[in-house]
Amino acid sequence: MHKILALVCSLLAAVSLSGPRGANAETPNLDDHAALETFVDGVVRAQLEALDIPGATVSIVKDGKVILEKGYGYARVAEGAHVRPDSTLFRIGSTSKLFTWTAVMQLYEEGKLDLDANVNKYLKTFQIPDTFDRPITMRDILSHSAGFEDGGLGYLIAAGQDQVMPLRKAMAKYMPERILPPGKLSAYSNYGAALAGLIVENISGMPFDDYVAAHIYKPLGMTHSTFVEPILAPLSADVASGYAREEGVFKAQGFEYISSFAPAGSMSSTADDMAKFMLAHLQDGAGILKPETAKLMHSRLFGVDKRLPGMAYGFYQEDENGFRLIGHGGDTDNFHTNLVLDFTHNLGIFISFNKVDGRQARSQFVREFYDYYFPVKEAPLKAPADFSARAGSYVGSYFMWRSNFSTIEKVLGLLSQVKVSATDDNHLLVSGLGRDRQFVEVDHNLFHEVGGKFRLFFETDGTGKAVTLHMANYPFLTWGRSPFYYSASFNFPWLGLSLFLLVTVLLAAIYKRRVYKAEPVFERRAIRVSTATSVLHLLFWLLAGLMMAVDGSHISARLPVYLGYLLTVPILASLSSLLQAFVAVRVWRSREWGVRRKLHYTLVTASALFLVWFYYFWNILGYQYF
Repeated sequence: MHKILALVCSLLAAVSLSGPRGANAETPNLDDHAALETFVDGVVRAQLEALDIPGATVSIVKDGKVILEKGYGYARVAEGAHVRPDSTLFRIGSTSKLFTWTAVMQLYEEGKLDLDANVNKYLKTFQIPDTFDRPITMRDILSHSAGFEDGGLGYLIAAGQDQVMPLRKAMAKYMPERILPPGKLSAYSNYGAALAGLIVENISGMPFDDYVAAHIYKPLGMTHSTFVEPILAPLSADVASGYAREEGVFKAQGFEYISSFAPAGSMSSTADDMAKFMLAHLQDGAGILKPETAKLMHSRLFGVDKRLPGMAYGFYQEDENGFRLIGHGGDTDNFHTNLVLDFTHNLGIFISFNKVDGRQARSQFVREFYDYYFPVKEAPLKAPADFSARAGSYVGSYFMWRSNFSTIEKVLGLLSQVKVSATDDNHLLVSGLGRDRQFVEVDHNLFHEVGGKFRLFFETDGTGKAVTLHMANYPFLTWGRSPFYYSASFNFPWLGLSLFLLVTVLLAAIYKRRVYKAEPVFERRAIRVSTATSVLHLLFWLLAGLMMAVDGSHISARLPVYLGYLLTVPILASLSSLLQAFVAVRVWRSREWGVRRKLHYTLVTASALFLVWFYYFWNILGYQYF
């Protein structure tokens, strides 16, 4: 709490230093560069202090020139190396995709790439399966509507160079399932972006890194940027480290290798170089694209409703205080970046932070900037009096379509679900967005956050029931209505109850072992079967918990070598559960046990069978990992 208070106080101080904001005060002017620097200093330093981040780098451009470039804090704490905006390289994560998309549009304007052709036309060593009637096109990939499932556990961000493989091999090996027809819904795809980079390679005949260096970096004079990993000298001497707070001190994290999916996120750059890139796009692609191509790239390509931001050609649209922006955020495990372009004000903002848990800072900075320089007074929200009659159409659980469905990663989908419920005062209560938020209906199927800026849109079927959920803040994501058996609200309570009942069996086996020895032969065997079943199930969850405690922070980069052994346990537990189900039928014929013991045995058996279903449905049963 004290960090939040410190952030608020520092932001208020930044505002007061930049000038009065009373009722008659003039709106701050971005042409006052000294005031701009004072404001940005206050906001960023407050973020570094309150969010415990070692360093940040910022550049802001307007009207064809750089109006602010600055580094804050430390690039490398142990060395005392400060962040320099012109030389310190930050890992920009998925903001790298903007360079991939720009390369795609360059090949399009040269007539070498048809945005509406089947992408298989440009693939040499493998093909995307024809799962649906319509093939995937580059327009689908640019709008994240190709219909791929998500994936990346254990291979997207590698812990060492030994895990890295050439782009074409990685695209063939880690090809995700096609789960939706192309052009239907947006579901963010790192694979799609990396595939686009491979197509750039195949068409140009150049390695992707070399193509970007020759056709984007060189024309723009970006001398401190690279997709290459590890970063080569002389740039390697100026790379910022990513940090985590461990045992009270900042500890540098290892270098993150994204080379297998390089076009999706392996780029490193400086604030100064990113300013050059922003200026090029704000000036209709000057130096890298023809004006007509740049205008097309910045235009709306895909969206579910005109009232919400959608996808441009790789850029995604955002709304800040009524202004339509395009941009792209980027997150590795250790770095968090944001880039936005505002064509209304001919303005571009780039910012990046070097801390594991600094993600909220990147969006917060842009929000604070617009609230100060382009403030808007929100009209009071009033819920329609008759909303309660329609609320039931929206109530339910929603899963993210950006999920995995074919491997063990599927179980992670339980953690990204959104729950919508109705309140007594005609609001919708939405859980799963970081914190609970309430929304008011402001138009047909459109909702606005009470006391905030979130907006939601629901698509409905012919009966008026919501089938998908869309958030204005995330035009590249879609949530679908969960069947009851897919929802977290069904799975977690039953999972908890099942494990509790199995614990009672284990406790009884310990504390009543002498009594059980006196049981008749069949009853003793029934007890042994249920005890063995309970031990196996509980052992799996205990070992899985230990795995996450020991290796959880690294599992996205490298799966534990013992994972295969761990996944043998639920197989054994499932076989034991099926045996217990057979025994449970015979238990009811027993004359030795009363109804209460028979019911308990049956409930325990049902719990074990629920766990078998859980393992099967969520791809834990078997060895289902890439």
